[in-house]
Amino acid sequence: MSSYNPAPPIVEKYRVEDEEIFVIRDDLCSLFPGPNFSKIRGVHKKLEQLREKGVKAVASQDTSISRCGWGVSFLAEQFDLKHYNFYPEKKEMNFYQKMSRSFGGFMVPIYGTFSSALRVMAKRWMTKNQLEAEFLPIGLSIPETIQAHVDLIGEMSPEFFEGSVVACVSSGTICAGIVAGLKQCGLKTEVFGIMSSLFKNRKKKIIGKIRETYPKLKDFDNLHLVDSGYKYKAKESKVSPPFPCDLYLDRKAWKFMVDHLEDFPKPITFWNIGGEWNPVSGISQNLRGDGVVNKWDVKRYLTRNYED
Repeated sequence: MSSYNPAPPIVEKYRVEDEEIFVIRDDLCSLFPGPNFSKIRGVHKKLEQLREKGVKAVASQDTSISRCGWGVSFLAEQFDLKHYNFYPEKKEMNFYQKMSRSFGGFMVPIYGTFSSALRVMAKRWMTKNQLEAEFLPIGLSIPETIQAHVDLIGEMSPEFFEGSVVACVSSGTICAGIVAGLKQCGLKTEVFGIMSSLFKNRKKKIIGKIRETYPKLKDFDNLHLVDSGYKYKAKESKVSPPFPCDLYLDRKAWKFMVDHLEDFPKPITFWNIGGEWNPVSGISQNLRGDGVVNKWDVKRYLTRNYED
């Protein structure tokens, strides 16, 4: 069984112009050699449950900028599960996929553009190879992640939620957990989800996830989604937050917040989901990792079993 448990969140204060911002550093829930992103909370619970049910193998689907496969491989090793990582085929694996491989992830390259098409191809591969494995949803969008973030809010001081919460939205799973957690606690916090790219019907899907997990929760007028104008693979490098902040996801939300401070109810709490990593080289110049690891530590770990 796993001896690893995600760490509780750390809340830091930063001054932006004339405003004091609370920052929930949930990127610190898992430190290297695990990926520093908070979806790992729900995946840890999910794999623990699957292991108890006798499941021997799990599968997941990666993207070119996703740390999902890295996270699942990291945790699968903890629970003695085989992990099959279906990833977009390139000439060479990127850093995230090499990290997945370093934890024993069985890497399966698949070719395509859209996530739904890639998933069909992955399922065909599983059928052809008679693979019996629990295939986790795209983006690791699981109820356990929603529940994990509901639990977090229940454990935190209400002072952090007296105004608004700003967070990046990709799959919307963590945002669903934040909204549900605030509702469960009777808090009327305004939640602003800054989308990492334009996802149609995302609010409807987020509310659907909440209702599947908490059927009795009603009225989600406090949830506001904002199209930040980015494409999914675009990174935000014009701002440098005073803490490690994902270039492809959280920095987009941070920049929008800084540019529109006057529009958010005060006080503002920024929910930081992921820290900094370069998907090609790990920690490259001007990146800070999780605030502890340096590029030499990363290289030594990455090459412990493989020569790159």
